[in-house]
Amino acid sequence: MLPIKFIAISLMMMSSVITAFDILILAPFPYHSNWLYMENFIEALLKRGHYLTTISPFLYKRNPDVENLKQIIISRYPIEKEYSSKDVFTGGFDSDIKYIQTQYKIGLHLSEHALNDSAVKKFIKKRENKFDVILADNSHQESLFMFAHKFNCPLITVDINSHSSNMDEVMGILTQPSFVPHPATKYGKEMTFIQRSYNTLLYFYETAVRRFSYMPAQNKLARKYFKDAFDGEIPDLSVVQKRISVILSNTHRLTNTRPKMAAQVDIAGAHLKEKYDALPAYLHNAIENSKHSIVFFSFGSYINSGEMPKEKINQILEAFRNTKKTIFWKFDGDIPEGVPENVIIQNWFPQNELLSNPVVTLFITSGSSLSFQEAIYHRIPMLIIPLTGEQYRNGLEAEKNGYGKILMFDDINEKTLAEAIVEITTDKSYFSNVNTAYSKFTDNPIEPMKEAIYWIQHVAKFGGLEKSPSVNYSWFTYYNLDVAAFYFLIFIIVVIFWIVTIKLILNRYRKREERGKFKYY
Repeated sequence: MLPIKFIAISLMMMSSVITAFDILILAPFPYHSNWLYMENFIEALLKRGHYLTTISPFLYKRNPDVENLKQIIISRYPIEKEYSSKDVFTGGFDSDIKYIQTQYKIGLHLSEHALNDSAVKKFIKKRENKFDVILADNSHQESLFMFAHKFNCPLITVDINSHSSNMDEVMGILTQPSFVPHPATKYGKEMTFIQRSYNTLLYFYETAVRRFSYMPAQNKLARKYFKDAFDGEIPDLSVVQKRISVILSNTHRLTNTRPKMAAQVDIAGAHLKEKYDALPAYLHNAIENSKHSIVFFSFGSYINSGEMPKEKINQILEAFRNTKKTIFWKFDGDIPEGVPENVIIQNWFPQNELLSNPVVTLFITSGSSLSFQEAIYHRIPMLIIPLTGEQYRNGLEAEKNGYGKILMFDDINEKTLAEAIVEITTDKSYFSNVNTAYSKFTDNPIEPMKEAIYWIQHVAKFGGLEKSPSVNYSWFTYYNLDVAAFYFLIFIIVVIFWIVTIKLILNRYRKREERGKFKYY
């Protein structure tokens, strides 16, 4: 029995060595939350013995000395110059058109910033590197996808914030504006005729921007920085994007009800763990010494609370003063004056560790996808103050299902904020409904991270997946408009034939009548 067991274990160990893949991870986006999300994939892949190379402005700190990890650290792109928290708070991106333009402007600048980094330039020139698959944060960095052509390997993208409509076309689907709201809008899944009309125009506008401005500019960057990377002509990025085999989307199969291909995989909750570390001593002591339950307030890693208008900060502090709660507020910048005794302000809190503590009864958040999922996972009702992107739709989802409430930033004052806190923390239905949401969220046929790792390994092992032939279709062919035009033409021909035939018959009878040979009355 012992020899058989030993052989089985040996074979398993040999198998793990044989199936180890070389994986390139592209994560140049400057937001720390994006990197923290990608770190979970790095950790899971390293544990399975794969060899990873990362390109990022952040250092993997969970186990940086591991032998099967190579890190290419680039300088961080100063995104705040183009997308500042101050502009977000003052409505600088309320225009849907400006929101789209800003996202693509950032994408071009971010891509060139990464490609122009000396470490990346050196990496591009190396010919001896080989990779089985590339895992890329899909945050507007299309020119970097050229690495997939350089290494002749498939590509997997990760949509961290939501399902990316831009990637639908890559997988052979055209987004339906009749019921899929554009990310820039504040529309829900059910839209009025006016909203659908505007939504359609917005999708057409973005498609035009991508096709005639943004993607040609990304192609120009790819040709500039990859010109010496390999022999032969540099292909168009529309060809390179066809190497995308799987899209891992931070969405849930129960709420992401839009059409999608099988290779567009919902992995909401992949970054969440069954158990989190204990809180730091100073936070544990603050909770132990608190006479009230805890409310956690955070706008995430890329919205700087310190750039709020001072009047709004004072209104928030006054609202907190009037609640019988202990408030933990993640606040960047100088601590404001007049902070009440029940408010603890810091520039960082361990969010998941804090939300997993049972004394936390409310999470005040902007409603970004990661924070939204974490609140559901830890069964904490939310007060959502949406600022941009997918946050408003997450707020609508929370209100619809009764585990959260929306409070628009412009509507915040001492009264509205205090009343919302009291309502959510005293109405037991919020807690009951968030428990139901938790049960649905965690009821998956396979753990999200395990499913993600399966697809990464599967693509690396077999060199990609077969795609729908619709990836090569024009929109005219995709919607069968050529077939519709063909049948319409046949219909017109038949109608014309019968009209001509009837006219000829009638003319013949009239001529006979005129000759007195035939009367038909």
